[in-house]
Amino acid sequence: MVYLQVFVFFWVYELIQAIFSYVVIVAVCTWYFTCTADARGTFSLAHGFWWSFRYNLGSLILGSFILAIVCVIRVIFTYLEEQLEKSSHGNKVVEIVGACVSCCLDCF
Repeated sequence: MVYLQVFVFFWVYELIQAIFSYVVIVAVCTWYFTCTADARGTFSLAHGFWWSFRYNLGSLILGSFILAIVCVIRVIFTYLEEQLEKSSHGNKVVEIVGACVSCCLDCF
């Protein structure tokens, strides 16, 4: 049950981050592409929240789910890498494989 709660924590964290990033994107786009100066920036943040929940919530949830899986894999790999460093005693192959996997996970 604890593992599930840790995963849900990562998932909710990534979802909140995705929603707020989307809101900022919508606010900037609606401010920049508004035709008149009088209407520029009118409730841009409210539009962002409305559009995120009304039109794009499924995409944001799916993307945050994928990123949560990657975060959990990174945490597991970090733990395994620390354990291998203690037991490998300077094995170069282990260090190279660990660096390659860490680099690939950092790309996410």
